[in-house]
Amino acid sequence: MQSLVRDVLAAWRQAERVAARLPNGSHEQRAAASAAIRLRKVFVDLTERDELSQREPSWPAGQDDRDAAEAMASRAIHRS
Repeated sequence: MQSLVRDVLAAWRQAERVAARLPNGSHEQRAAASAAIRLRKVFVDLTERDELSQREPSWPAGQDDRDAAEAMASRAIHRS
């Protein structure tokens, strides 16, 4: 789980850095900022959990947590 949290945090920070470098208000900047917001929500969700077993699993059954998080991060980054 620590690896997953670390990877999501890295993706969140990267999205924020990308958004900060792009022209303010541009389509790309808004997309990167939106991805950063979604990744922050994923990070908060992961870090607020006491135990995965105490909550209904949010990952698709049969998938590794990291694979699911990477797919979620990829969708977040590529959404407009």
